[in-house]
Order: sequence, then structure tokens, then C-alpha cells
Amino acid sequence: MMLMMKNRTKLPSYADIYIKSKKYNNYVRKSLTTEYNILEGAIRSSMSVANVFALSSYILVSPESLHLVGGTTSTVAR
Repeated sequence: MMLMMKNRTKLPSYADIYIKSKKYNNYVRKSLTTEYNILEGAIRSSMSVANVFALSSYILVSPESLHLVGGTTSTVAR
């Protein structure tokens, strides 16, 4: 057990893993202060991940305690 603890590396942050460009990082940050924030790019360019992080960060700093979540099924909404 002690050997495993010595060999641990620092866990990467979300920006190290998912957001590789300044465009996505700025998108997440600007989503907190703007009403409309549009992200465009290729189909497989991790736009969905950036949107999830933008929504999550907004919910964290929001003064409201209740938030509405929608989805096509209850599993998707969950």
C-alpha cells in the first residue's frame, strides 16, 4: 500500500484532459457572463464536453438552488 502511495502522480484537471484549445477555455469562461454563447466547429471536436463544462460551471456559481433538466428519456436527463 505504501509503495502505491509513493508512485502516485498528480491528477490532471479538466482543462488538461478535455479542453485543448484557448477557444474552448474562453467559451466555458464566457458562458458565465453572456446570455448567448455559440460554439462552432467540426462534429467530433468536443463541443459537447465544452457545453457540459459550461453548464456545470454556471450551475455551481448560480444563486438559484433549483435547476430544470430536460432530456428525451429519464436516463438521459439523469
